[in-house]
Amino acid sequence: MTQKYELVKESVIEEDYSGVNLYRIRALRDFGKVKKGDLGGYIEKESNLSHNDNCWIYGDAKVYGDAKVYDNAVVMDDSSVYGHARVFGDAVIQGGVQIYDKATIFGNAKVYDNAEVYGNTKVYDKAFIYGNVNIQGDTIIYGNSQVSNNAYVGGDAIINGNARIRDNALIRGTAYIGGNADISNDMIVDDNALILGEFDIISITPMVLGRLSNSSSITFYRNNKNEICIVTHYSSSKLIDDVDLNNIKDENYKNKFISLIDAVKIWLS
Repeated sequence: MTQKYELVKESVIEEDYSGVNLYRIRALRDFGKVKKGDLGGYIEKESNLSHNDNCWIYGDAKVYGDAKVYDNAVVMDDSSVYGHARVFGDAVIQGGVQIYDKATIFGNAKVYDNAEVYGNTKVYDKAFIYGNVNIQGDTIIYGNSQVSNNAYVGGDAIINGNARIRDNALIRGTAYIGGNADISNDMIVDDNALILGEFDIISITPMVLGRLSNSSSITFYRNNKNEICIVTHYSSSKLIDDVDLNNIKDENYKNKFISLIDAVKIWLS
């Protein structure tokens, strides 16, 4: 194996949180888009970046701890990869991204724009993650799916196909989202969800029920038993038929809620 870079000993920074020394890298030969003499980002040790193929760390990006970047993957701008994370294949990490713990990014996946990916998360195929999202737990994201714009995905969620998770959506538990599903605008998806398209989920604001409220939206979705569930940001999901209407003292509100449930059952039927 011919070394493709060296550590620039005179260009050392201390990583803010771990306190380890990071060394800027300098290319020793031409490869990919990198030319001999080009300066790259920072690593702690040579095990962080393979000498094989065209992988590279650009700008002020950092890779340290037991993290590894290899194959043709690139880490750019001021992104950081650390812990036991792995970035490989043709993956691209760019724009203030944080990848850590045992997260794995590979294939043709792209993670951009201040996204944070950690836990045991796996992102691969042509999945695209961007826009201040937070992805954690044992989440798996693949296919042509996208997660963007302040969305949160955690638990054991699986996102694939052409699914879109965006605009403050919250996915948690053992949700499965695929097909052409579009989860957006503060929608919440919880345990055992099975969402493959627009007729598997609907979200309602409290104002629909005549209440001026700052509370989150109410989301209805189908689970993997074809049952309809209801969930909010402040409560876990339950079957729509298990909602105790006797707890609603306001008769006008109760009647509106009953009408809403009937309409939801028709929409999701």
